[in-house]
Amino acid sequence: MTSGPGFRPLTEARQLPVNSQIDARAGELRLVVAGAQRGATQQLTLAGGLFSFAQSSQAPTRGLTTIDLVDRAFPGAPAYGNCAAGSSAALQTVHALDQGGRFVTLSRDSSATARSAGTAWDTSVRCDGTLTVVHRGTVDVLDFARRKTIAVHAGHSYLAKAHTTHKHKK
Repeated sequence: MTSGPGFRPLTEARQLPVNSQIDARAGELRLVVAGAQRGATQQLTLAGGLFSFAQSSQAPTRGLTTIDLVDRAFPGAPAYGNCAAGSSAALQTVHALDQGGRFVTLSRDSSATARSAGTAWDTSVRCDGTLTVVHRGTVDVLDFARRKTIAVHAGHSYLAKAHTTHKHKK
């Protein structure tokens, strides 16, 4: 596995600054963050993928934690520029399990928001779009190109197709 400069293995619980980049392509991370109410926490288990996280502190989205799948973070990291025309190859997949809280995964083509605790879903960034596969619960997928939200239930998936002009993240 290739890892970028500045990455350190996490072998025990640690406080991470918001916007930290996490390379979980060969591991799993339990993210415990502040909840919307004072003293409350929320938890999400993530495996696979390369992502950063941020959290809203303003009402009405206070406590909403965004897991942002990153592109081109370092040499060898997932990059949309590596896609062949017409390919459906997966660049990266993040497996998420909401254990109580407000969480959303964010990619170039869509965002996926768990409706309730216990929801399990995958977000796969592919050359042809972003595929959301729901294993348990319901996820609301906002398709950026269509400007439409689709409720995806357990056992189903949704592909937000790639659009021709992508805003690449730095």
